[in-house]
Amino acid sequence: KKLNLYETIIVGFYLITIASFYSMISTGQYFWLIPLCVWVYINHVFHAFNHRLNAHRSFTPRNEFVRRMIISLSIFQVNNSPLKFAVIHRHHHQNSDDTNKDVHGPHMGLFRTLIGWDFGLTEFAKEKQVKIYKDLLRDEYLVWFDKHYYKIFFTVFGLLLLISPTWFFYVFAPGVIVWRLQANYFANYLGHKPSLGYRNHNLPDDSSNNLVSAVVTAGAGYHNNHHANPGNYYFGERWFEFDPSGLIIKYFLKK
Repeated sequence: KKLNLYETIIVGFYLITIASFYSMISTGQYFWLIPLCVWVYINHVFHAFNHRLNAHRSFTPRNEFVRRMIISLSIFQVNNSPLKFAVIHRHHHQNSDDTNKDVHGPHMGLFRTLIGWDFGLTEFAKEKQVKIYKDLLRDEYLVWFDKHYYKIFFTVFGLLLLISPTWFFYVFAPGVIVWRLQANYFANYLGHKPSLGYRNHNLPDDSSNNLVSAVVTAGAGYHNNHHANPGNYYFGERWFEFDPSGLIIKYFLKK
């Protein structure tokens, strides 16, 4: 099918990422992997704020500036607008591991969970009659950000490209894809493979916790905990389940 604007942008970032890694390997500039890894981890933290605030309303920001900042920082993941992400993510929670309704997960196969589910989301939402919740539509800044998402996207990434084409090519653009692949694999795939993790809660879905995933994704790997208690902003429950994103929310972002 013909790609829409969002899908075209994602394909473009994949192509830039392939070219970026090819350039690193062919020229031996492996030092770019350090800022790239740091930026990817920061994106995991930014996404954690957006996920826990907008998809789950798990905390109240300490002020309006913080709330708008969290919404705005989601632009760096290029993961649809935070409103659209919240809509699809809530649908996932309601239909977790349902082979007919869930948008991603091991039952969909590794490729679809890693890459494929980014394509056809509009058609999926229409076919499954995905519900848009009123609390999201009442959020004026969230709706405004959704309405102007592509203007904001092209402005932000255009400025990054103008300020430093090198950093754009080696860090900011590939950071979008590396973050996406890590989030999809460690949370959406491994997070629903009980045989590769452990469960604190006996739920009807296959959500599971994975310590390696939690380290990579800044806390999102405690997926079973999250599915059991989606209203908790701190995903760790046992003494060894460290959630850095949750700690930042606790001490700096929540009221």
